[in-house]
Amino acid sequence: MEHTDMLRKVDRLGRIGISVKLRREMNIEMYDDIEIFLEDDFVILKKFHAIRPCLITGQVREGNLEFANGKIVLSPEGVRVLLKELKKCTSNKNNIVL
Repeated sequence: MEHTDMLRKVDRLGRIGISVKLRREMNIEMYDDIEIFLEDDFVILKKFHAIRPCLITGQVREGNLEFANGKIVLSPEGVRVLLKELKKCTSNKNNIVL
């Protein structure tokens, strides 16, 4: 986990501020949704994407496709890249037959 050297106090309403520098780095705009995760004694904040990014290209777009009950998300470009790599892996020299 990367340390940011930032320290923030929780206000009386339970809020914390996120610095402009960090918001710019994470591409967080005003009114963006933020997901909150708990892991052991860590609180993890993550920008929410209603449309999940492609696992290969990272593209977030409506044309992304979901496979394996939503566990794998690929953009059309990601599908092309994956198919190309799968063809290499499934060649006869690797003794893998589909």
